[in-house]
Amino acid sequence: MIYSKTCEAAIRALIYFADHPDAAAVSVKDVTRETGVSPSYVAKIFQCLAKGRILSSARGSTGGYALQVPPSRLTLLRIIEAVDDPSTSAFTNCIMGLAKCNDKNPCPLHPIWAKAKERIRERLAVCTVADVARLGDKFRPGKQRRSFLSKQMREIFSV
Repeated sequence: MIYSKTCEAAIRALIYFADHPDAAAVSVKDVTRETGVSPSYVAKIFQCLAKGRILSSARGSTGGYALQVPPSRLTLLRIIEAVDDPSTSAFTNCIMGLAKCNDKNPCPLHPIWAKAKERIRERLAVCTVADVARLGDKFRPGKQRRSFLSKQMREIFSV
């Protein structure tokens, strides 16, 4: 997978905002209930998204989290950049895990991966949370969640 499990959970949590556009502030409990992601995990993800200026947060009984970017303009690439550690990302490292793989000393998959990586980045830069939310119930919690999500993402990224 091109992004981490944490990033997948972030996308699922942000779909909640797309599905509830009239909500002024959303609690971690609300998102947890609908996405199946644990409250502590959602809280940590939301902290990263707040640092990345994707969400804002407010304390208190009427507080919660709010989107700073409309779902139709919030790209998957921006979410990945806010949540995933770039030093461990498949976008910056060798696909085979080799430490010394680069343009001058390429691994056997380097030329293939470099082209594929650029194409994936281009698609992630235009695919939005609103696009993914339009897939409907595909992101509800369930046993086959990760493989099913991957299949849906392949459909989004196919050209």
